[in-house]
Amino acid sequence: MSMKHVRVSLKEIKKKFSFCTIHEEEMKYYCKNEGVNLCHGCAVDNHKGHDYVSSKKFSIERRESLKEALNSLDFETIFDKETESLIKKQEGIQNEISELENRLKLLIQNQKDTENE
Repeated sequence: MSMKHVRVSLKEIKKKFSFCTIHEEEMKYYCKNEGVNLCHGCAVDNHKGHDYVSSKKFSIERRESLKEALNSLDFETIFDKETESLIKKQEGIQNEISELENRLKLLIQNQKDTENE
């Protein structure tokens, strides 16, 4: 038994999903309350009082929102890397201070030993 594959263009798929199966109208609106695309008939019949905008406007708003989110993530990534870098520098400085303290203690001890001789 072999499977039969049918090639369908992206335009055909897009067209199929951009038309309302109930009203056979193009879905030109987006309901923000329910997160679905709507045709004019659905907007009037089933989404009265809901917050809906044109699909094009929603796409633009969504794209801007995603860009802002990406920029925020980029900022957070940069911030995290800088924070990590500063922590490593702080640890390095603390190690240097500890080494200097040990050297000073050793010098003081050597000075005391020399004075006692």
